[in-house]
Amino acid sequence: LFCPPPCSFTAMDADAFGQAWDWSVDHPVLAALAALVGFDLAVKVIVQVLGRLPCCTCIFTLLGPVFFGAFIAQAILLELAVVWPMLGTCRVLPRSAQKRVAAVARTIKAATWRVVLFLCPWIRLDVQNLELLDRLRPNQERPIMFLMNHTSFFDSVIATGVAMRVTDIAPIHRVLGASSLLKIPLLGSIFQAEMHIPVHFKSSKPGTFGLDDETRKSMEADIQEAMEDKALFGLFPEGQLNREDVTRLEPFRHGSFRVAIQHDAVIWGWVAAGNNVVWPPSASIGGLPAAVKCAPVELAPQGTLQFLREAGTPLEPRAGQTEEELKKEQCKVLSEAMQAKMQVVLDGMFVELRQEGEDLSGEGFQLLKNEEP
Repeated sequence: LFCPPPCSFTAMDADAFGQAWDWSVDHPVLAALAALVGFDLAVKVIVQVLGRLPCCTCIFTLLGPVFFGAFIAQAILLELAVVWPMLGTCRVLPRSAQKRVAAVARTIKAATWRVVLFLCPWIRLDVQNLELLDRLRPNQERPIMFLMNHTSFFDSVIATGVAMRVTDIAPIHRVLGASSLLKIPLLGSIFQAEMHIPVHFKSSKPGTFGLDDETRKSMEADIQEAMEDKALFGLFPEGQLNREDVTRLEPFRHGSFRVAIQHDAVIWGWVAAGNNVVWPPSASIGGLPAAVKCAPVELAPQGTLQFLREAGTPLEPRAGQTEEELKKEQCKVLSEAMQAKMQVVLDGMFVELRQEGEDLSGEGFQLLKNEEP
């Protein structure tokens, strides 16, 4: 009866509050940092709760990109904070040291982007055939070519955050990306730190795939290095962002498969549907509410040469056929077969999205508007 209620403010509480106030006065920077971290965690908890409520979808249609952009910025700054001090000394060290720094940077990015996806529950991920990722492991005999369809800037976020396992795949993945990424503040530094491979196109116009002759040799040397290191070499075989009908894959570039044949690479695919709703190609930042389906696909698990044998494609030139003609034939067979396999998976995803009543009227769905359901 004489005990104070639990919510009462006792002398002990007042003393503790006074000590905390004195400490914050003596250490203003640390106190501000602690307050910022506490506020940040509180926001994340609130966003987590609200983001899982269907009635709050309209809220995240407006605020989703704000939170998503803030989370992405935090992930980038965290990676730079760890890697940036190493970059200055790494440039004068052997190539092997640069590769170790890049492996650390890639691992941090994969881990932080996975956290970003977790913190955005209004982006509803449905990862299909997840058990296949257990078979996606570093191969000491062959490199891995990892093909991704390209409809949004969100493609790399979801592929890295979901498919690139932190323990073994994330450290060894290298991606072929447009050189324009190098011009983006912070992202350009990360692209270089992770030793990804820039492609310098002669023109930025859609449908033009000519490469700058001065930088082609450097790009080809980096690709050869990745293959010889038995890395996971990621690329978008369509060669550009698909801004038209995202339900149909653009034709795969045949030349992308030359290096795969040369090194008898294992080929995997990563198919995603709905990324263009989360991050429309015309938007500066993504994070809109949407359902996203994604799945790994085994395309040539025994290597490209075995796949060509099973497809009936010769490995040696026929009578009267040159070596270059054979390579073109092999690349054509591979690219068309890989595209067909990935298209089957993509078709199934859009069937499911329609059945679930998802909105397919945004960017990239122009050709669907006049179709009968």
